[in-house]
Amino acid sequence: MTIEAQKMELIKRIINIEDSSILHKLEEIAATSASEQDILSQIAGPIQATFDLEAIKREQNYQPVNKATLDQLIEEADIQESIEELLEMARA
Repeated sequence: MTIEAQKMELIKRIINIEDSSILHKLEEIAATSASEQDILSQIAGPIQATFDLEAIKREQNYQPVNKATLDQLIEEADIQESIEELLEMARA
């Protein structure tokens, strides 16, 4: 991917952000960072030494969907197309 394509992809992602706090944080980073490395380190933040799935679930308030609810959603969706047709629609 070229640098121009990367920039356009980033712009598209920023356009789709709905959370004003994220936009505010991006503005702060862009305004105060002296170098590209500063920007990257502020966006990425520290990398944790270990991976704790349960901690991530708590942080993101993960609530699993039970099978009955999922079955009900599938029934209500009433999807008639084959998986191949759905994949083709997704590619278009």
